[in-house]
Amino acid sequence: MALTLEQLQAQRDKLVSDMGKTFSEISSDSDRLVRRSQADLEDALKRTDAEIARLQSSPSRQFTVQTSRGI
Repeated sequence: MALTLEQLQAQRDKLVSDMGKTFSEISSDSDRLVRRSQADLEDALKRTDAEIARLQSSPSRQFTVQTSRGI
């Protein structure tokens, strides 16, 4: 399932806020810490930024001209 632009921007905000922490997620139901390295966070941020840029870019348009008598 593809994420919407708003979901991707929220994910990006979370990644940026997690970059300064020693842990990136605390699961309250099982009391565990999920550790992610800075390299993993930076890679995820790059992928998220690329997807946001892809969604924000305008689609390219191509026109073809066809004639029966020539140009």
